[in-house]
Amino acid sequence: MGWWRKKNTEEANAKQKLVQENGEVVLEKLIEYCNGKSNPIKAFSASQILRATDNFSRNNSLILHATGSYQCYKDLS
Repeated sequence: MGWWRKKNTEEANAKQKLVQENGEVVLEKLIEYCNGKSNPIKAFSASQILRATDNFSRNNSLILHATGSYQCYKDLS
């Protein structure tokens, strides 16, 4: 069974290396797209999202665009 475990480890290492290389490319493209400026990704808790969207109410005045599959809300910051 040692050869099987070694093969799986080698495959996992190869996949990890590929992910890292692709991640580097994506990050480089993002930096290039933002002209080298920091553009942090914001993360919000579920309670913050529910409060900001009035529990996803369709009567919300902050909705910029809505279709059957999604709603786009105005940024308040």
